[in-house]
Amino acid sequence: MISQDEKIELFLNAITENLELRRKQINDEIDAVRKEEEEKALREATERSEAYIETESSKIILQANRARSVLETELRNELAATRIAITGQVFQAVAEKLHQFTKTAGYEEFIRKSAGRFSSYYSDKPITVFVKTEDMKYKDIILSALSSGCRVLADDSILIGGCKAKSDSSGVNLDDTLDSRLDAQRQSFYESSGLSVQAG
Repeated sequence: MISQDEKIELFLNAITENLELRRKQINDEIDAVRKEEEEKALREATERSEAYIETESSKIILQANRARSVLETELRNELAATRIAITGQVFQAVAEKLHQFTKTAGYEEFIRKSAGRFSSYYSDKPITVFVKTEDMKYKDIILSALSSGCRVLADDSILIGGCKAKSDSSGVNLDDTLDSRLDAQRQSFYESSGLSVQAG
C-alpha cells in the first residue's frame, strides 16, 4: 500500500510535470507568436523598403529625365545661337563684298541692266526709280534705259546698292536692290536650315 508521503510525492511530481508541460506550451506559444511577429515585421520592413526603393528610384529617374531635358534644351539653344552667330558673320562678310562690288566698273553695268528690266516690265509707263544717295551719279545711265517721263530719286533706305522702281499708274513696285537680294538669300538659308530666329 502506498504511503501518504509517496502519494504526496506522486501528486507533487504530477503537478511539476503538468507545470513543466504547461511552461513548455507557453514557451512554444511565445516562440510562435514571436516568430510570427518577426516574420510580419520583416514582411512589413521588406514592403516598406521595396516601396521606398521604388519611390526613390522613380524620383531619381524623373530628376534624371528633367536634367537631360534641360541639358538638351540648353544644347539646342546654344547650337542655334552659334549657328545664328556664324550665319550673321557670313552674311556680314557677304554684305561687305557687295559694298566692294558697288565700287567697281561692273556695278555700273548692273545698274544699267536693272533699269532695263524695269523698262521691260513697265513698258512705256512713267516710273520713279530709287537708288542710294551715292548712286545718284548713275542717274543719266538709268534714265537712258527708261522711257520719257521717268525720274530717279535718292532713297536712304537702300544701304548697299541697286535700284527700286515704283509706278503710280500700275501700283506695282519692284525691288532689284542688292539689299533685298541679300535678305532673300538670308531668309532662304534660315528656312532651309530650320532656324526660326531671324538674323539682324
